Amino acid sequence: MKVMKKWEGFRLSKDNIPEKIAVNDFRTLKAYQKSMDLAKEVYNIVKQLPDIEKYAMVNQMIRACTSISSNVAEGLSTFYDKKRLVFISNAIESCGEMKCWYEHCLNLEYISKEQFDKLDADTTEIMRMLLGYAKKLRAEIVS
Repeated sequence: MKVMKKWEGFRLSKDNIPEKIAVNDFRTLKAYQKSMDLAKEVYNIVKQLPDIEKYAMVNQMIRACTSISSNVAEGLSTFYDKKRLVFISNAIESCGEMKCWYEHCLNLEYISKEQFDKLDADTTEIMRMLLGYAKKLRAEIVS
C-alpha cells in the first residue's frame, strides 16, 4: 500500500485515500453558525432594497453572504487540509466582499449607520474566527 504524504492533491483514487480520514461536522463550528445568522440578516435587508437593485446588488449580496457558510461547509467536508484551507480562504474573501456591499448600502442610504455598524462588526467577528482556524490549519499542514 502506498504511504501518503501530508498532501498529494485533490483527486481521490484507490491509491491515495488517506488512512486517517477526519471530516468534521461543519455545523458545530461557531463561524459557520454565525455566518448562517448573518445570511438571515442580509436576506432581511435585501428584501427592503429598491427594485432597481434586484438584479445587481441583491443578487451579489445574496451570493456573497451565502458563500461564507457554504465555503465553510465544503471546506470542513473535505479530506485534505490544504483544500480545506482554500475553502476557508474563499469564505474570508466573501466576508470582505460583504463589507464592501454594506458600504454601498450605507452610501446609498439603503441601511442606517447602526445597521452598517452591526453588520460590519458581525462580519469582522466571522473573519477573525476563520483567520484563527486558517492559522491552525496552516500550522498542521507545515508540521
